[in-house]
Parts: sequence; structure tokens; C-alpha cells
Amino acid sequence: MATTQKSTMAAIVTTIVMFFFSTAVMAADTPRDSEKAPAKKEEAKGCPIKAPAKEVNGKRLSSWHYTSNSIDEGEFAIASNWAQGSGSGCGPSGNKPCQIAVDASDETELAAYLSGMSNADVLAINPGSKRN
Repeated sequence: MATTQKSTMAAIVTTIVMFFFSTAVMAADTPRDSEKAPAKKEEAKGCPIKAPAKEVNGKRLSSWHYTSNSIDEGEFAIASNWAQGSGSGCGPSGNKPCQIAVDASDETELAAYLSGMSNADVLAINPGSKRN
């Protein structure tokens, strides 16, 4: 298989996984009448709360947000340009990724996950979460 075919397949598979993940998240986040809303966690100064990992199809997905301002090719796949937790200012448009949820609980696993991906591949992980 050619490299571009592998990248395209990876992007398609990732998009499908993200669709099912977002559907599962919406279902899991919908409160039931019998459930009380969980108490809001407070954030200590300088110590962000990590977003809890969600399990989808037997995989624990962790949220990561893009912290770099670079849009140079290959930058989106550099794990040190990401931090665990939810992003802010995310929307459906922009030229940078905002937030992704992947099977990576630390930076080393994220580096392995993103390895070989182009900027377009990374944007395809969660196409509805971008920022300028």
C-alpha cells in the first residue's frame, strides 16, 4: 500500500472512530433523571485538571488540546505541541487543531499515535474542533 493510501485510510478510520466517540460522549454526558449532576471540580492555580479518559470500544480515550501557534507542516503531529485536557475556543473552522481524543494517556503514547501523520491527518481526527 502506498504511503498516501495508508494516510488516507488512517484518516478515514480515525474519522469513523471520532464519530462513534462523539456519539458515545453525547450519550454518556446526557444526565438521567435518576442521576444527580456531579459536583464541579475546581482547578488549583497553575495545576489544570486533566480531562478524564473515556472508554470507547475497549480503548481509553484521553483529551488533548493543541498548544502551539505553528501551522507549519508536521507541527500538528509533534506530541510536545499538545497538552492533556480540554481546549478552549474550539469551533468548526480555523487553520489549527483545537482538541482531539485519542488512545494515548501520556506524551509518549501520543507521540506514537501521531507518528507519521500529516497536518491534514491530525485535523481529520476531530474535524469539528479547530481554532485560528
